[in-house]
Amino acid sequence: MLSISRTKYKIPFLDVFFASDPRNFEYESCLARFSQAAIPLDGFSQCMTRIVDMSADEDILFSKLSSNTRYKIRRAAREGFVPFFSAYPSESEIDNFCAHFQLFARQKRLPPCNYNKLLGLRAASSLILTGALDAQQSLTVSHAYIADRAGERIRLLYSASLFRSADDPEERNRIGRANRLLHWHDMRGARSHGYRHYDLGGFPATQDDPEKNAIVRFKSEFGGETVVEYNGVLSRYSLIQQSIPTIQRIFS
Repeated sequence: MLSISRTKYKIPFLDVFFASDPRNFEYESCLARFSQAAIPLDGFSQCMTRIVDMSADEDILFSKLSSNTRYKIRRAAREGFVPFFSAYPSESEIDNFCAHFQLFARQKRLPPCNYNKLLGLRAASSLILTGALDAQQSLTVSHAYIADRAGERIRLLYSASLFRSADDPEERNRIGRANRLLHWHDMRGARSHGYRHYDLGGFPATQDDPEKNAIVRFKSEFGGETVVEYNGVLSRYSLIQQSIPTIQRIFS
Protein backbone atom coordinates (compact mmCIF):
# COMPACT_ATOMS: atom_id res chain seq x y z
CA MET A 1 0.00 0.00 0.00
CA LEU A 2 1.11 3.57 -0.61
CA SER A 3 -0.44 7.00 -0.16
CA ILE A 4 0.33 10.49 -1.44
CA SER A 5 -1.03 13.88 -0.36
CA ARG A 6 -2.67 15.95 -3.09
CA THR A 7 -5.23 18.66 -3.67
CA LYS A 8 -8.01 18.93 -6.22
CA TYR A 9 -10.11 22.06 -6.60
CA LYS A 10 -8.19 23.26 -3.50
CA ILE A 11 -9.52 20.28 -1.51
CA PRO A 12 -6.70 18.41 0.33
CA PHE A 13 -6.96 14.63 0.28
CA LEU A 14 -4.92 11.44 0.32
CA ASP A 15 -4.61 9.15 -2.67
CA VAL A 16 -4.36 5.64 -1.23
CA PHE A 17 -3.44 2.73 -3.49
CA PHE A 18 -3.75 -1.02 -2.88
CA ALA A 19 -5.02 -0.90 0.72
CA SER A 20 -5.64 -4.35 2.18
CA ASP A 21 -8.40 -2.95 4.44
CA PRO A 22 -9.45 0.72 4.16
CA ARG A 23 -11.06 0.53 7.61
CA ASN A 24 -7.63 0.10 9.20
CA PHE A 25 -6.02 3.00 7.40
CA GLU A 26 -5.27 5.96 9.65
CA TYR A 27 -5.18 9.41 8.06
CA GLU A 28 -5.23 13.00 9.23
CA SER A 29 -6.61 14.45 6.02
CA CYS A 30 -10.38 14.91 5.97
CA LEU A 31 -10.65 12.77 2.83
CA ALA A 32 -8.99 9.62 1.55
CA ARG A 33 -9.59 8.31 -1.95
CA PHE A 34 -8.91 4.57 -2.17
CA SER A 35 -7.91 3.00 -5.47
CA GLN A 36 -7.82 -0.76 -5.91
CA ALA A 37 -8.47 -1.69 -2.30
CA ALA A 38 -8.67 -5.40 -1.54
CA ILE A 39 -12.11 -5.31 0.12
CA PRO A 40 -15.26 -3.26 -0.54
CA LEU A 41 -16.96 -0.89 1.85
CA ASP A 42 -20.34 0.83 1.54
CA GLY A 43 -20.30 3.11 -1.47
CA PHE A 44 -17.20 1.52 -3.03
CA SER A 45 -17.32 0.50 -6.69
CA GLN A 46 -15.84 -2.62 -8.20
CA CYS A 47 -12.96 -2.51 -10.65
CA MET A 48 -10.98 -5.22 -12.40
CA THR A 49 -7.33 -5.42 -13.33
CA ARG A 50 -4.86 -7.94 -14.70
CA ILE A 51 -1.85 -8.88 -12.56
CA VAL A 52 1.18 -10.95 -13.55
CA ASP A 53 3.15 -12.71 -10.80
CA MET A 54 6.80 -12.11 -11.75
CA SER A 55 8.37 -14.35 -9.13
CA ALA A 56 9.06 -17.07 -11.71
CA ASP A 57 12.24 -17.23 -13.78
CA GLU A 58 12.36 -14.84 -16.73
CA ASP A 59 12.29 -17.66 -19.28
CA ILE A 60 9.13 -19.02 -17.71
CA LEU A 61 7.51 -15.57 -17.71
CA PHE A 62 8.33 -15.15 -21.38
CA SER A 63 6.91 -18.58 -22.19
CA LYS A 64 3.60 -17.57 -20.58
CA LEU A 65 3.15 -14.71 -23.03
CA SER A 66 1.00 -15.56 -26.02
CA SER A 67 2.93 -16.87 -29.03
CA ASN A 68 1.73 -13.83 -31.02
CA THR A 69 3.13 -11.46 -28.38
CA ARG A 70 6.47 -13.30 -28.19
CA TYR A 71 6.81 -13.04 -31.98
CA LYS A 72 6.01 -9.33 -31.99
CA ILE A 73 8.44 -8.60 -29.15
CA ARG A 74 11.27 -10.29 -31.03
CA ARG A 75 10.34 -8.52 -34.25
CA ALA A 76 10.19 -5.09 -32.57
CA ALA A 77 13.70 -5.67 -31.21
CA ARG A 78 14.92 -6.55 -34.72
CA GLU A 79 13.26 -3.39 -36.04
CA GLY A 80 15.53 -1.32 -33.84
CA PHE A 81 13.24 -0.19 -31.02
CA VAL A 82 15.24 0.46 -27.86
CA PRO A 83 13.34 0.53 -24.53
CA PHE A 84 14.41 2.40 -21.41
CA PHE A 85 13.34 2.17 -17.74
CA SER A 86 13.55 5.11 -15.32
CA ALA A 87 12.97 3.96 -11.73
CA TYR A 88 13.60 7.44 -10.25
CA PRO A 89 12.53 9.91 -12.97
CA SER A 90 13.54 13.55 -12.90
CA GLU A 91 11.12 16.44 -13.40
CA SER A 92 12.44 16.88 -16.92
CA GLU A 93 11.63 13.24 -17.65
CA ILE A 94 8.12 13.83 -16.33
CA ASP A 95 7.83 16.88 -18.58
CA ASN A 96 8.94 14.83 -21.58
CA PHE A 97 6.46 12.08 -20.76
CA CYS A 98 3.60 14.58 -20.39
CA ALA A 99 4.46 16.21 -23.72
CA HIS A 100 4.44 12.81 -25.41
CA PHE A 101 1.18 11.82 -23.75
CA GLN A 102 -0.40 15.15 -24.73
CA LEU A 103 0.26 14.42 -28.43
CA PHE A 104 -1.23 10.95 -28.01
CA ALA A 105 -4.24 12.34 -26.11
CA ARG A 106 -4.97 14.77 -28.93
CA GLN A 107 -4.92 11.93 -31.44
CA LYS A 108 -7.29 9.87 -29.30
CA ARG A 109 -9.35 12.81 -28.01
CA LEU A 110 -8.49 11.95 -24.41
CA PRO A 111 -7.86 14.27 -21.44
CA PRO A 112 -4.21 15.07 -20.64
CA CYS A 113 -2.38 13.17 -17.94
CA ASN A 114 -2.48 14.49 -14.38
CA TYR A 115 0.84 16.31 -13.98
CA ASN A 116 0.39 17.02 -10.27
CA LYS A 117 -0.35 13.36 -9.61
CA LEU A 118 2.88 12.36 -11.35
CA LEU A 119 4.81 14.91 -9.27
CA GLY A 120 3.18 13.58 -6.09
CA LEU A 121 4.15 10.03 -6.98
CA ARG A 122 7.70 11.13 -7.75
CA ALA A 123 7.96 12.95 -4.40
CA ALA A 124 6.99 9.66 -2.73
CA SER A 125 9.55 7.72 -4.83
CA SER A 126 6.57 5.88 -6.31
CA LEU A 127 6.77 6.76 -10.00
CA ILE A 128 8.37 4.78 -12.82
CA LEU A 129 8.55 6.06 -16.40
CA THR A 130 9.47 3.91 -19.38
CA GLY A 131 9.58 4.32 -23.12
CA ALA A 132 10.83 2.95 -26.43
CA LEU A 133 12.87 4.87 -29.00
CA ASP A 134 12.75 3.97 -32.67
CA ALA A 135 15.79 3.68 -34.94
CA GLN A 136 15.73 7.48 -35.40
CA GLN A 137 15.82 8.00 -31.61
CA SER A 138 12.24 9.29 -31.57
CA LEU A 139 10.07 8.41 -28.57
CA THR A 140 7.36 6.13 -29.95
CA VAL A 141 5.63 4.55 -26.95
CA SER A 142 5.78 5.49 -23.26
CA HIS A 143 4.35 4.22 -19.97
CA ALA A 144 3.92 5.68 -16.49
CA TYR A 145 3.58 3.41 -13.44
CA ILE A 146 2.51 3.73 -9.83
CA ALA A 147 5.22 1.91 -7.85
CA ASP A 148 4.38 0.40 -4.46
CA ARG A 149 7.72 -0.75 -3.12
CA ALA A 150 6.32 -2.15 0.12
CA GLY A 151 3.72 -4.18 -1.75
CA GLU A 152 6.20 -5.12 -4.51
CA ARG A 153 3.70 -3.96 -7.13
CA ILE A 154 3.77 -1.62 -10.09
CA ARG A 155 0.58 -0.53 -11.78
CA LEU A 156 0.26 0.92 -15.28
CA LEU A 157 -1.17 4.42 -14.92
CA TYR A 158 -0.73 5.92 -18.40
CA SER A 159 0.24 4.49 -21.77
CA ALA A 160 0.89 6.53 -24.90
CA SER A 161 1.56 5.30 -28.43
CA LEU A 162 2.30 8.01 -30.97
CA PHE A 163 1.28 7.35 -34.57
CA ARG A 164 2.68 9.53 -37.31
CA SER A 165 -0.24 8.41 -39.47
CA ALA A 166 -3.30 6.87 -37.84
CA ASP A 167 -4.52 5.73 -41.26
CA ASP A 168 -1.44 3.62 -42.06
CA PRO A 169 -2.09 -0.02 -41.01
CA GLU A 170 1.62 -0.95 -41.11
CA GLU A 171 2.49 2.03 -38.92
CA ARG A 172 -0.12 0.96 -36.40
CA ASN A 173 1.20 -2.61 -36.43
CA ARG A 174 4.77 -1.40 -35.99
CA ILE A 175 3.86 0.78 -32.99
CA GLY A 176 1.79 -2.08 -31.57
CA ARG A 177 4.87 -4.30 -31.70
CA ALA A 178 6.94 -1.60 -29.98
CA ASN A 179 4.33 -1.37 -27.24
CA ARG A 180 4.51 -5.11 -26.60
CA LEU A 181 8.30 -4.92 -26.46
CA LEU A 182 8.06 -2.09 -23.94
CA HIS A 183 5.63 -4.01 -21.72
CA TRP A 184 7.99 -6.98 -21.67
CA HIS A 185 10.97 -4.73 -20.94
CA ASP A 186 8.94 -3.07 -18.14
CA MET A 187 8.21 -6.46 -16.62
CA ARG A 188 11.90 -7.37 -16.69
CA GLY A 189 12.95 -3.99 -15.30
CA ALA A 190 10.40 -4.08 -12.51
CA ARG A 191 11.42 -7.62 -11.61
CA SER A 192 15.08 -6.58 -11.40
CA HIS A 193 14.10 -3.76 -9.01
CA GLY A 194 12.36 -6.16 -6.65
CA TYR A 195 8.75 -5.86 -7.80
CA ARG A 196 6.79 -9.09 -7.87
CA HIS A 197 3.39 -7.98 -9.17
CA TYR A 198 2.96 -6.39 -12.61
CA ASP A 199 -0.44 -4.70 -12.78
CA LEU A 200 -1.59 -3.95 -16.32
CA GLY A 201 -4.22 -1.50 -15.10
CA GLY A 202 -7.90 -1.38 -15.94
CA PHE A 203 -9.36 -4.58 -17.35
CA PRO A 204 -12.84 -3.73 -18.66
CA ALA A 205 -15.51 -6.38 -18.54
CA THR A 206 -16.11 -7.99 -21.92
CA GLN A 207 -19.09 -6.35 -23.57
CA ASP A 208 -20.36 -5.14 -26.93
CA ASP A 209 -17.59 -2.56 -27.21
CA PRO A 210 -14.91 -3.44 -29.78
CA GLU A 211 -12.34 -1.04 -28.32
CA LYS A 212 -12.71 -2.35 -24.76
CA ASN A 213 -12.68 -5.93 -25.98
CA ALA A 214 -9.43 -5.18 -27.81
CA ILE A 215 -7.94 -3.92 -24.52
CA VAL A 216 -8.97 -7.15 -22.80
CA ARG A 217 -7.39 -9.26 -25.55
CA PHE A 218 -4.18 -7.22 -25.51
CA LYS A 219 -3.66 -7.39 -21.74
CA SER A 220 -4.57 -11.07 -21.62
CA GLU A 221 -1.66 -11.78 -23.98
CA PHE A 222 0.79 -11.10 -21.13
CA GLY A 223 -0.55 -13.85 -18.91
CA GLY A 224 -1.49 -13.23 -15.31
CA GLU A 225 -4.85 -13.38 -13.59
CA THR A 226 -7.87 -11.12 -13.50
CA VAL A 227 -8.29 -9.55 -10.04
CA VAL A 228 -11.34 -7.76 -8.63
CA GLU A 229 -10.63 -4.71 -6.43
CA TYR A 230 -12.55 -1.67 -5.20
CA ASN A 231 -12.49 2.13 -5.42
CA GLY A 232 -14.08 4.56 -3.00
CA VAL A 233 -13.78 7.66 -0.83
CA LEU A 234 -13.83 7.86 2.98
CA SER A 235 -13.85 10.76 5.39
CA ARG A 236 -12.92 11.06 9.05
CA TYR A 237 -15.98 13.27 9.56
CA SER A 238 -19.52 11.92 9.49
CA LEU A 239 -21.01 15.04 7.91
CA ILE A 240 -18.55 14.86 5.03
CA GLN A 241 -19.09 11.12 4.72
CA GLN A 242 -22.76 11.78 4.05
CA SER A 243 -21.71 13.84 1.02
CA ILE A 244 -19.41 11.18 -0.40
CA PRO A 245 -21.59 10.46 -3.50
CA THR A 246 -21.23 14.10 -4.53
CA ILE A 247 -17.53 14.12 -3.68
CA GLN A 248 -16.94 11.01 -5.77
CA ARG A 249 -18.41 12.76 -8.79
CA ILE A 250 -16.02 15.66 -8.22
CA PHE A 251 -13.01 13.33 -7.93
CA SER A 252 -13.92 11.10 -10.86
